[in-house]
Amino acid sequence: MSCDAVNYRTYFPSTPTSKEEADFPIAVVRSVYQDYYLLELMLSASYQPQNFYCFAMDNSSAPEFKRNLRQLADCFDNVHVPLVEQPLDGGGHWQYAAHRDCLAWLNDKEKRWRYVTILQNHDFPMKTNLEMVRVFKIFNESNDVLVTPEPGRINKKLNWTIGNLELFLDKEKQARLASTTISWAKGVNEMSISRAAMDYMMNEMNLTKLISMIDDGKTYGVDEIMYNTLLSMETLQIPGHFTQKCIKEPPNFVTRHSAWSWDPDCRSKIFRHALCMFGVEDLVPNLNNHKFQLYANKFMPDVDFNSIVCWLETLHNRTHIWKETKLDTIFYQNQAFVRYQNLKNEHGEVPTEVLRHFKCNV
Repeated sequence: MSCDAVNYRTYFPSTPTSKEEADFPIAVVRSVYQDYYLLELMLSASYQPQNFYCFAMDNSSAPEFKRNLRQLADCFDNVHVPLVEQPLDGGGHWQYAAHRDCLAWLNDKEKRWRYVTILQNHDFPMKTNLEMVRVFKIFNESNDVLVTPEPGRINKKLNWTIGNLELFLDKEKQARLASTTISWAKGVNEMSISRAAMDYMMNEMNLTKLISMIDDGKTYGVDEIMYNTLLSMETLQIPGHFTQKCIKEPPNFVTRHSAWSWDPDCRSKIFRHALCMFGVEDLVPNLNNHKFQLYANKFMPDVDFNSIVCWLETLHNRTHIWKETKLDTIFYQNQAFVRYQNLKNEHGEVPTEVLRHFKCNV
């Protein structure tokens, strides 16, 4: 495989598609393990030269997959595959380490991205890059992380105080919060995080001990805990944080759309582990701007490759030919985490009385 071959079979623009996109670079981090050609196609679907893309590979992936992905990264200055390959598995183990391998590459002031989206192998773009930029602008530095009750994946017998975890590099803040115990939340692996929040977690916090205690190598789904918890604990004061007031009535989540076996939205009627495998039947009702999420999970090439090709052509046309978008901006403005961020911008921190009347869903 060569760079000439990659550029021959797929289109990667060499200049930004618009000034608006050029002025608002974004980053994408994916944990991956299979289906190289799908990853190449998805990269091309929303590729912009001002953006940054990082693929964190499972160390047990096939040699050909690893070789192809590294060759792809060699073709672009803004595409990266870390040298370290983590032992990823279906239980979510080592995902935090994989993410941080990519985030360490992104943790560079010369890389001027504004938001980073964390994804898995088969999360498929539903929006063009321009549409995502406009959505992130509406987010206004807030973070899109799903926040629901933690279902018992954390060993509560351990010492989860800030003092024991040694979370903050700022000694005054660490001392002030030392007796505070982590208040847990659960979400999903996927999320969209502002540059300010990620910079803070990478440069003002030490998450090493927290990660090692959460990811014990045994418990299922540990990759859905840490960021969802940290970014919803008001006490920690991480930029763009949400609130755990809404933990029992979770508001909409924008980054990922999924349909489960009990959800009538799955038109293909094909499921793996109760999760819908989208097909051609799902393109109009589930993707064609009838849903508000940025990505869909999952499209599998061995289930319905035609749906992938069809949707990629649609995204290409919406990016390079039609260009006009029909985003429901009111929907995004009404998201709880956006409204909460606006309240913080207005008040500094949200007053207790204001929070008491805050509606998680409108």
